[in-house]
Amino acid sequence: MNSQIVSTILFSLTSAVFGQYDYTIPQPICAKFKDITVAGIGEFVDTDGSGVGLLTTGDMSLSVSLTGVNAAGSYPTQTHWRQISLDMNAVCVVKKDQNFIPEDAPVCFYEAEMSFCRPWFTFPPGLTPVKIPRDRVVDIEALLSKEQTDPGRRTQSAVRGGDKAVIAEVAESKPEDPQLQKNVFEEVETKQDDVEAVLVNQSLIDEDRDLFEPLKGKYVPYNKCFGKRKGGFTAHGTGSQNIRITGGTGGLFGAFGQIITPVSGINIAYTNYTTGDIEYNFDMGLEICFYRREFGFWP
Repeated sequence: MNSQIVSTILFSLTSAVFGQYDYTIPQPICAKFKDITVAGIGEFVDTDGSGVGLLTTGDMSLSVSLTGVNAAGSYPTQTHWRQISLDMNAVCVVKKDQNFIPEDAPVCFYEAEMSFCRPWFTFPPGLTPVKIPRDRVVDIEALLSKEQTDPGRRTQSAVRGGDKAVIAEVAESKPEDPQLQKNVFEEVETKQDDVEAVLVNQSLIDEDRDLFEPLKGKYVPYNKCFGKRKGGFTAHGTGSQNIRITGGTGGLFGAFGQIITPVSGINIAYTNYTTGDIEYNFDMGLEICFYRREFGFWP
């Protein structure tokens, strides 16, 4: 009798556990970014009235306008990432009294909003795109959609960049997908805009024959990307030590990893000793992992 009761209790507990936890949670994925220069304005808060510039315990700096600085190969475009957007705010607190020459770095707490996506094509460093009319560029989305709806036939017009008839046919093939229709017809409306593109030549084919050889002599989009992530993350750390990423929301759900800062730390460009305003910048590498909420048990 006792064994039956124990078995019943264990079964109840097991059922409750499996009802609460879903083991289909996806594995985290990670992204590594080259150094990004972040710059902005902060304000020094003199908590004990000892004066701006003299660091004493509890003094703070508050920053709400830190953002990435445009730089070739770094922001907002990197070899493996496109459309990078990074905005941060920070609160840094002095941990001990110091002389005019800083002896101990403050501890800092960061909040960030970030978005980025992956390019359809990865090009070798130093390659410069050209701007040409959109209808001369391979329409990747129409091509892929066409392959999905009719995998046995690859239309030459879709490879060239497509036209209204092909794109409309793609949209009509999946009428239940309003987002696809919206994206496709928006593409038609803006087709005459100039876009950045790269001509597929032999040097690109030598880099990746399987990818580029079927596209030889055609223009492919330079900035077109997929898998866009957009979300927030928090981090904290002291001075120029690697700063720990401690959580994330939205497209960066459950974020962890590190912000890598140089030993030189923050470069203070200007200090107003009357108002306490500070202009500064620093370089940061970013290694961030997160869970893709769109997979697994989340709705």
